[in-house]
Amino acid sequence: MRHTLLELVQDLLSEMDSDEVNHISDTAEAEQVAKIIRTCYYQIADELDLPSKGDIIKLEAAATTSLPTRLKIPDAVSRIDWIKYAELDGDEKHYKDVTYKTPAEFINLVTARDPGDDNVTVVTYSAGILLPIVNDKHPSYWTSFDDNYVWFDSWDSGVSTTIVANHTLAFGYTTQEFRIEDTFYPPLPDNLYSYLYAKAKSVCFADIKQSVNPKAEQTENRMRIRSQRNKWRSGRMNIGGPDFGKR
Repeated sequence: MRHTLLELVQDLLSEMDSDEVNHISDTAEAEQVAKIIRTCYYQIADELDLPSKGDIIKLEAAATTSLPTRLKIPDAVSRIDWIKYAELDGDEKHYKDVTYKTPAEFINLVTARDPGDDNVTVVTYSAGILLPIVNDKHPSYWTSFDDNYVWFDSWDSGVSTTIVANHTLAFGYTTQEFRIEDTFYPPLPDNLYSYLYAKAKSVCFADIKQSVNPKAEQTENRMRIRSQRNKWRSGRMNIGGPDFGKR
C-alpha cells in the first residue's frame, strides 16, 4: 500500500515516541525525518536501479567552434536510449538515427581518419587527445566520455558552424524529483514501500535518537534481500545508449 510522505513521517515519529504532527513543517524533527526518507529513497533507487521517467528530450547547447560536435546531457537525465539528428529540407526536419558507440569504439572510429583530409577538422579533447571530426556530413555516431556531454563524429559545416542542439531528438530517462510535501507519494512501486520505511526507520534511530534498533536493522536487511529478488525492472533494457547513473 502506498503512503504519503506525511503518513510515513507520522508513523516514524510514533515509532520513536516523538511528538505528533499534523504537517511535516510542524517540527524540526518531522522535517529531519522527511529528509531522511528522501535520502533513503535515492539510495534505494540507486541500489535497485529503479527505472526513471522516460520521455522525449533534447540535448543542450554546448558546442563551440573549437568543440563543434559536443552537446550537453541535461542534468536530470540518467540514461539515453537513442538519439536522432535532423537533416533539413527547406523548413522541414527529417530525423535520422545516430548510432551509439562505446568510447573505445568511437575513438577507434574517428582516429582511423586522415587528419589531413580537406573534410576533416581536428578537435582537441582533454589531455591533448586529438579527434579528427568529419565536417561535411550529418552525424552518424555518438558517444559520451564523461556522462555529461555527448560527442558526435561529424557535422555539416555548410549548414551550421557547429552541431545544433535544436536538431536533436532523444529518448532519455529523468530522475523523478522527491518533494518534501505532506501529500507527496514517494515514486516507488507498492512492494518497495516497506523497504523504504524499514531503511528510514533504521537511519532515524541512529541519526535522531542516537541509538541502535536491532529489530529495525534486521527488518531493513530482510526487506533489502526481498527487494533485490523482486526489483522493479519494467523492461528497462540498455539497448541504445549508456546509463549515466545520475541521481
